Amino acid sequence: EGRTDAELGSPYEDRYVSDDNEVMRTGQPKLGIIEPLHTAAGPRWLMTDKLPYRDEDGNIIGVVGFALDITERKLAEEALQRKQALLTAVVEGTSDAVFAKDLDGRYQIINTAGALALGRPAAEIVGHTDAEIIPLEAAWRFRQTDEEVVASGQMRMQEERAMLPGGTRYFLANKAPMRDSDGRIIGIIGVSRDITESKLAEAALRASEEKFQNLFESSPDAIIVATRAGVIHTINRLAELMFGYARAELIGQAIENLMPVALRRGHVALREGYVRDPHVRPMGDCRNLFARRKDGSEFPVDIAIGPFEAAGSG
Repeated sequence: EGRTDAELGSPYEDRYVSDDNEVMRTGQPKLGIIEPLHTAAGPRWLMTDKLPYRDEDGNIIGVVGFALDITERKLAEEALQRKQALLTAVVEGTSDAVFAKDLDGRYQIINTAGALALGRPAAEIVGHTDAEIIPLEAAWRFRQTDEEVVASGQMRMQEERAMLPGGTRYFLANKAPMRDSDGRIIGIIGVSRDITESKLAEAALRASEEKFQNLFESSPDAIIVATRAGVIHTINRLAELMFGYARAELIGQAIENLMPVALRRGHVALREGYVRDPHVRPMGDCRNLFARRKDGSEFPVDIAIGPFEAAGSG
């Protein structure tokens, strides 16, 4: 009492004096001022109302202030801000779409990756439903899975296909119920990963495999595929007809079973030598070669051999 802020050694003197001078100059109160306060026990925070102090003639002769210690509230707000900043960093630091919707399907939040996928700025998405943003077919698909999550109260993972501004995209979506502090479902939260490139790669691989299989089956030559150990992996249709075996009968059998009995033992060493130095070449070194049918009959053959590496075999 009786001392100025400067005499009290406050590091915030300039701020206090500035507010006081403004109130005295304008004659208007300043309400809800958030001010720091230096104390021996450490910094505190005050919410202050300052009003002009007048004499009996109405002249402003000072300032009257009312202060409420809001340190605990301020600390709680700062802690919440740090948590929100951390959450924002996590949500924005992923290339996956992250979002939350209310029970009406209106977006409450969406990260940058999600906004890019939908082809709109986040500000144009929040507060709107999918039906207001993207084509109705895609919106209906998204809404259907959202409602299933809400109805079941369980997390759901599934692939979703959508025609979006950039074309047809495929997503692996994880959706879960969003609950309030009482455990009531108030919407859904989701993380959705764009898997379009992998889906297209899978489709291209299937097409390539189908093309290979068609060529394999329609070849004018009998084809037999065996492992390095000489175990038959598969044969084509013409090989079935030529040797008289059904495909299932030969798969898993030794390749030597298709040779005359007298030649089988010697062929094992030749096969092992080829595995050590595989390359495309004719077999037999100009000798006449024979094969053996299921019924035991033998017939002359021309054979070409070459290495084959199956997908995924390294």
